[in-house]
Amino acid sequence: VLDSIGYPRVLVIGDIILDRYVWGDVDRISPEAPISVLDVQREESRPGGAGNAAYNLAALEAHVFLAGIVGEDGEADETRKLLAELGVDSSLIFSDPSRPTTVKTRMIAQNQQVLRVDHEARLPLSPETAKQLHESVLARVGEFDVVLLSDYKKGTLSETFTQSIIRCGREQGVPVLVDPKGRDFSIYRGAYLLTPNRLEAEMASDRSLGEDRDLEAMGRKMCEDLELDALVITLSKDGISLFQKGVSWQKFGALPRAVFDVSGAGDTVLSIL
Repeated sequence: VLDSIGYPRVLVIGDIILDRYVWGDVDRISPEAPISVLDVQREESRPGGAGNAAYNLAALEAHVFLAGIVGEDGEADETRKLLAELGVDSSLIFSDPSRPTTVKTRMIAQNQQVLRVDHEARLPLSPETAKQLHESVLARVGEFDVVLLSDYKKGTLSETFTQSIIRCGREQGVPVLVDPKGRDFSIYRGAYLLTPNRLEAEMASDRSLGEDRDLEAMGRKMCEDLELDALVITLSKDGISLFQKGVSWQKFGALPRAVFDVSGAGDTVLSIL
């Protein structure tokens, strides 16, 4: 099956984040305040957010292009370097001097996060930056086999931009797959596929997903209301549910694992799909 897929051209659009991990040991309390002291052993940086989806796709040997915004800072340079090492095309990544590159730093001790520090701006893009990004992306959607939207609500995927991408994809026969955020999924109407998790689906539909019949009813309604070709709801330890037009819904079980860090799980599902 994987061989038959070949090496598709994939465009990932969304909020680009630099994920930093700081590993160490905690075995004492600070004399200055009642807080743990992390004795740092090693550090690592990886592409996060939409960059994590691109990271996964590059590992799967797709031809990956990443579109989004970074600042004009050292973190932006580090992000571009990491992407280049992965073979990800960053020609659709633009710099906005008015905002920092989003960085999430996770402090980890004994396989547990003890602190996360975020540097970010959640404001809409400046008109000049938004115009540059939107025009460049929309002009190239037709070049790809599939487009992925990875929305972290940092300002890249405005409602207008999101709808323009979905409409452009429909017109040019390019499926648009979305990892949604927020309560209002109407901004993703017309996408080929959405991949909310259970909590996101409950918030968007304003109903609890208890029994399978509740899940089926909600999934069918969401597909119809949002004009989707397919819907995937991830259910954590209970696996994944799939809804498609004209096909009975399916539920796939999961093999439970001990997981220490769930960050990026949604992007991983989106990349595989």
